Amino acid sequence: MTVAARDGLLETLRALLAARAEVNHAETDGVTALVLAAVNGHVEALRALLEAGAEVNHAANDGHAALYAAAQNGHLKALRALLEAGPEVNHAANDGWTALHAAAQNGHLETVRALVAAGADLNCATNYGRTPLAIAQAQRHEATAQALVQAGATEL
Repeated sequence: MTVAARDGLLETLRALLAARAEVNHAETDGVTALVLAAVNGHVEALRALLEAGAEVNHAANDGHAALYAAAQNGHLKALRALLEAGPEVNHAANDGWTALHAAAQNGHLETVRALVAAGADLNCATNYGRTPLAIAQAQRHEATAQALVQAGATEL
């Protein structure tokens, strides 16, 4: 199932789900089909998995969940599909990074805006004390940093 989700093989994925494959099966690193679909921005695969009962907040062993994966890679449509499923928007991975940190680091402006609209904590800090604003500024993503400030981010 994970290969079908990773590669966006929708018909194969649907056939596996129809055959009652375990939708929340995790590989040894804790990664599920939902996370792999999010990493690669396969929106229809995400929707199929969510409809089949995929756990939207499941985190891999490193603490990263599907929302983080979509945000990190700037897959806005995938992120929106996940947001419709009601994930924990402020879920932090083991290193304290949230989806907002990942989107800010990579300058994914529209992804940042979508997360802010969904209630992402603008001033949350990683385990090393870095906020999304500080990360955006360090990466020289000025438009992203400006959007965070306009939304109310105050902590560097």
